[in-house]
Amino acid sequence: MRPLFSRFHLVIVALVLISMLLGANYAWLNPRPGYKPELRLSDTAPIWWQYDMDAPMELYTAADFPYFFKEMNTRINRPLYPVLVWAASGLVYVAARPFGEISLLGRSVPAYFLVKLIIMLAFGLICFHLMREFIGDIPALTAVGLLLSLPYSLKSLATIHTYELQMVTPVIMAWFVLLLSREYSHARNILFSLIIGLLLLGRPNYSSFIAALIFGLLHRRYKEVLLSLVCALLPLVAWLLVLKLWSIEYLFASIQTYGSLSWFGHLLALDLSIGIEN
Repeated sequence: MRPLFSRFHLVIVALVLISMLLGANYAWLNPRPGYKPELRLSDTAPIWWQYDMDAPMELYTAADFPYFFKEMNTRINRPLYPVLVWAASGLVYVAARPFGEISLLGRSVPAYFLVKLIIMLAFGLICFHLMREFIGDIPALTAVGLLLSLPYSLKSLATIHTYELQMVTPVIMAWFVLLLSREYSHARNILFSLIIGLLLLGRPNYSSFIAALIFGLLHRRYKEVLLSLVCALLPLVAWLLVLKLWSIEYLFASIQTYGSLSWFGHLLALDLSIGIEN
């Protein structure tokens, strides 16, 4: 029986902290020559300078949650980080209060990276547990270290945005599928599906969830797939009800504003027109 906590877990915690430290100082390398940072925590030391053009909007959405949605609803379909950062900013305020007053934005920035730290710690540990089931402890630890040292990871950890969920959600999804395939229960299915539903409210990365549902259908677990789908949608339904109470209109900006699936519609229309002509 493997111990619940081991030296490998301590190494993963250290790797996540080192990755965040390296990412925070990424701006020393002048990552975007010719571009000025969108946000600066300091005018002298380029620590946690934000070059991503969406960083201010992400920060203000979390700092002024939920009222900022009434002014700009571009991120209204991604409430997970704003809620978590809003809650964490209260902890930062309480911790900083004995040393002096701290502004709303001043406490929201460290709160944002505190949320990132917690999520990436969970990612590192779950990724390690997932991969060591197939390749052993040392190779799994090496793989986690390589993932955390990727330029994408370093930039994600240093950016006020939700980029890290692009790799966090699929890994957690794969871990849940493995656990359910080994020991299924309705309670596990409901819990795991709710967690995935919440992660999808952080970043709409549906591909891994759809793949898991297809995997279940291929194994003829129709009731289990339906239960998972319903439970994964519950966080979204709850968020829509909250917005209704606040009289805020919901917007899925990726599709309604930016037309993320417009290519599919054009392709489908082209195929239909060719079929009709033939």
